[in-house]
Amino acid sequence: MDNQSRQQGYFPASFFHRTNRLVLDETGYHYRVRKGKIIGPFSCEKDASKDLNGYIENLAIDQSFTTHHRS
Repeated sequence: MDNQSRQQGYFPASFFHRTNRLVLDETGYHYRVRKGKIIGPFSCEKDASKDLNGYIENLAIDQSFTTHHRS
């Protein structure tokens, strides 16, 4: 098996596209979600990251609930 990393060209660069979700400005830390919405400010990166993780977990639960009840 070839153990090349993404940087070495194992996958095309466009295969992995991520944006930085955490943003710091003069008011504090924020995070970005879909459709350009920005949540925050938070006083520290740890709080913003924790809230972002909760947001993602809630999205997964909502999606699971919606998908499960469509059947």
